[in-house]
Amino acid sequence: MTDENSGTENKVIFLGEAGVGKSSLIKVSIGEKFDKAYNSSISLSFFSKEVNHNNKKYFFNLWDTIGQEKYRSLTKIFYKKSKIVIFVYDITNKVSFENLEFWINSVNEELGNEKYIKAIVGNKSDLYLQEEVNEGEAKQFAISKGAKFIKCSAKDNPLDFIKFLDELCIEVIQQNEGNNREESISLDRKAIKKDKKSCNC
Repeated sequence: MTDENSGTENKVIFLGEAGVGKSSLIKVSIGEKFDKAYNSSISLSFFSKEVNHNNKKYFFNLWDTIGQEKYRSLTKIFYKKSKIVIFVYDITNKVSFENLEFWINSVNEELGNEKYIKAIVGNKSDLYLQEEVNEGEAKQFAISKGAKFIKCSAKDNPLDFIKFLDELCIEVIQQNEGNNREESISLDRKAIKKDKKSCNC
């Protein structure tokens, strides 16, 4: 199995209000166990995730961002060049879902025409008896924003989210491969044109 080094950062950022479980989702994604003790993120940090595809290893940087309002301007610095943006809400906290509109608009304003894969994640499905956000409503919201959707639990069914994230990463890999092929074809065409001009001299 070979390493794939495209020279560009495969950047994945997790956004959402404080306490929705962004850190927990990231930790289970890189093979760590779920930690019951909640500690609010106090700094921006990233963790490396390995994804295997077609006998190659690809590496993605998963950025854990700060959800508190006073840090939002700082968080914006890290939006640029994101390949995947995962918007997380807590199914037991209606406000965290309603505030997704802010996070999505914030990213769209900052990234402009940059292409990125958008996903909405309803975390803490293990607390279904306390659910405040209807799943059907969340799915419709995701569709309206052109986002993929999953309802999951970092605690009870982390494999569901891991599989979901892997699929998003593979989509990025395939997009990168397509872009590389297009660039190669373009360079080949330019070389052919250059050769033809040289022959006509």
